[in-house]
Amino acid sequence: MRASEILSSEASEVLANLWELDAQQRQHHDRGPDSLKAVHPSVAELLHVLILQKQANTIVEFGTSHGLSTIWLADAARRTGGHVYSVDAMPSKTSSAKDNLRSAGLADQVTLTSADGVDFAKTLPDGIDFVFVDFGLPAFLPAFERLKPKMAVGAALFVDGGPEGHWQEQPNLDCLRQLEAERGLVLIRLPMVKEHLLAVVVETAEPGTCGVTATS
Repeated sequence: MRASEILSSEASEVLANLWELDAQQRQHHDRGPDSLKAVHPSVAELLHVLILQKQANTIVEFGTSHGLSTIWLADAARRTGGHVYSVDAMPSKTSSAKDNLRSAGLADQVTLTSADGVDFAKTLPDGIDFVFVDFGLPAFLPAFERLKPKMAVGAALFVDGGPEGHWQEQPNLDCLRQLEAERGLVLIRLPMVKEHLLAVVVETAEPGTCGVTATS
């Protein structure tokens, strides 16, 4: 069965409404700061399956928006016994996501925060298993310096990229090169609906360092 088939009816209804709103906004070229900019269904299902496969316990999202992807992360967390920590810079979006998660019956699985990404990363617990980045790699990298010492070996980092050629454009290319230079982090590009990025931590990082240190 598909991942969408194991969602609750409440979650499925909220997701259907959000995707309909996203389609309307795209049709009317409404891409303002408060617009949805939803992930594609195939990407949402992949995130869900990756968390289930990993049995991820501590899940982090950068870019809550109105909570569409958060619902998928939260449903997976409910099945693994985990918890989602999600941040957005816009309080209005955080409030909307809170309402949507409550309607989906998944509010207890998520801690929502309105903050800067770096400040958010400072508050996260150790042992992070899965990270989803949905507000651009250039905005995320400053937070990554705080995040990576908290990521467990085997942790996955999924970056929702952009259309074909996304990783050849500046400053995306510079950010990609910076991640590729991280020892202990293995990356692949995933050409799906857009050009996405998936990385896996293979060595632990020490707090306060820019590099990563091999485990012993």
